[in-house]
Amino acid sequence: MGWTSYTIDKRATIDQTLRREFTQSSQGGTRAAFDVIHSATVGSVWYAAMRQTTYDTSTPDGSTRERVIYYAMVCLTQRKTPRGSDRTEFFYKDMDETALPFYFDCPARILDFLDTHAPVTEGNAQAWRAGCRRKLAEKNQRNKERKQAHQQARARLQAFIRDHVRIIHIGG
Repeated sequence: MGWTSYTIDKRATIDQTLRREFTQSSQGGTRAAFDVIHSATVGSVWYAAMRQTTYDTSTPDGSTRERVIYYAMVCLTQRKTPRGSDRTEFFYKDMDETALPFYFDCPARILDFLDTHAPVTEGNAQAWRAGCRRKLAEKNQRNKERKQAHQQARARLQAFIRDHVRIIHIGG
């Protein structure tokens, strides 16, 4: 449950690096496939909606049955670049939503996708998504209050100018 690290090109983004790390083909249905459907980096935390596809070949009729699961992935990241180097040591700690990571800045578009494709009603995943929704609601309320305060300040300034400032044109 620790951190994973390896060296990457210092120009590589967090998203590029972790998409490459967490995307895995099924090798012709012989193992599970993993895909990053949506992702976003907020500060140094990477959020992703993941798709895991497994293949069951032990069906009675001999056909292959596909099973798809969607879930949220949260990765804490860190970089250390030696001075003058074009390489950087990249560190990440990955958790899925069932680990109830204490990082709640997941964008709404990822949460909306997960709620549509993998609804949860209990447990850590539900608690994590609810925490993210609460934080988004708080952020939206702060933005609304800031916008309202800005509009009020603008109205006061316009009233002051209207009541106290006279423009005089001299000459023609």
